[in-house]
Order: sequence, then C-alpha cells, then structure tokens
Amino acid sequence: MEEGVNVAMDPKLDRWAVVQPPAVKGQEYMAPELRVFLNGCRLTGYVTRHPSLPDGPITTSRLVAIDVKEKVARTKNTTYRLADPDPDFVAWLKSQGKGVEDFVGEVQG
Repeated sequence: MEEGVNVAMDPKLDRWAVVQPPAVKGQEYMAPELRVFLNGCRLTGYVTRHPSLPDGPITTSRLVAIDVKEKVARTKNTTYRLADPDPDFVAWLKSQGKGVEDFVGEVQG
C-alpha cells in the first residue's frame, strides 16, 4: 500500500470478500495464494460513503492492492477502508486452511 495514504474519508466496505469474476455459485471466493494469478479479482460487500454510489451492496472494480492488517484495499478506481469481512468468506477461508490475514500485498494481473 502507499505510504501516508489517509483513508479516513474513503468509502467503508463491510462484510467484504475477495471474489473472482464472474462469480459462480459455489466458486465465488478467492483464496489468498491465487490472487496473484487471477486477472480481475474484485471485492464484494456493503459500501458506505462512496462518492458516486448509494450505500448498499457492491462489487468493486479490479482489486489492485489489499492489506487487511491496515484495513485498506485499493481497487482500480477507489481506496476502501475495510470493516469486518463477510462471515461466510471467513468460514470458507478457514475450510481452506487460510485466514483473511493472508490477504496482504499487491495484486498482479
């Protein structure tokens, strides 16, 4: 992530998950180790305070970087403050032997 970015005014994304497009039922989520291989992974969740979208469910533009420890994600168009991840996403990650803390770094593709 960029040093010194002030995300206090950025939109907040709650109940978020990393997904692969197009989302196919049963294959929606993205494992951390795959994020560098899949072109176009995105975030889904519930946004508030977005400059051009109403509050509610969204799928973001292409994910560029994510740091769950810093609670920030950057997409092609917007930087988001990350709130709590989607519980179903967390459960799916756990079933894969992973956790949301594994999502840190630049996304290639």
